[in-house]
Amino acid sequence: MDATDLNKIQNLVARYGHAQLLAALALLLLIDPFLNGVVGQTVLDSFLVVTLISAIIACANTRRHVVIGVSLATSVLIALLLRRLLESEVFDVALSMLAISFFGYVIALILGSVFRDSRRVSTDTICGALSVYLLLGLLIAFAFALLEQMVPGSFSGMEEGTSFTKYKRFLGFSFVTLTTLGYGNVVPLTPRADALAMSNAIVGQLYLTVLVARLVALNLLNGQEQSDS
Repeated sequence: MDATDLNKIQNLVARYGHAQLLAALALLLLIDPFLNGVVGQTVLDSFLVVTLISAIIACANTRRHVVIGVSLATSVLIALLLRRLLESEVFDVALSMLAISFFGYVIALILGSVFRDSRRVSTDTICGALSVYLLLGLLIAFAFALLEQMVPGSFSGMEEGTSFTKYKRFLGFSFVTLTTLGYGNVVPLTPRADALAMSNAIVGQLYLTVLVARLVALNLLNGQEQSDS
């Protein structure tokens, strides 16, 4: 894939932009609790990875960014399949680490794209910022899962079950903490778990109040300047 091919793909994906990514992430989070079968979950996870690869291609500046992103996505898929087939704790830990790296990389690329466009904020730019908010929830869910895998008993409310069912609990706990809703069905029991949960809540509130609010204000300001001119 040369620079010309990359530009063509970027222009094609850019037609949908961040709004497509936000819609896909919201849809995935809504339908995820209703898919319990292995086949359904594999399809869902694969769709998530493909969606994020499209985000990487749309936001990447260089071929190296795309190669790194696609390599991380491929590693996540391989670890996911191996975990489903072998049910090994080693693959659970590997999957959590790779997923954290992958989501972190996608978040960095999207934020870079959002900041590059900060002078001409559009609705699509705001959708990109909101997509990062949802991706933060996914990333921190894997961070919670990794902590529980490395130090069992870090959280209460983790009923007996597979690592997959526990991850679903952490996914809900991540977004409940990110929004400071706090149901209390999952509770951190160790200082490390407390620190991670507090960081989740602080990042969630600061992100919405500082970055997204600023982008919305700039979008309104740009619209007003265009109407005045």
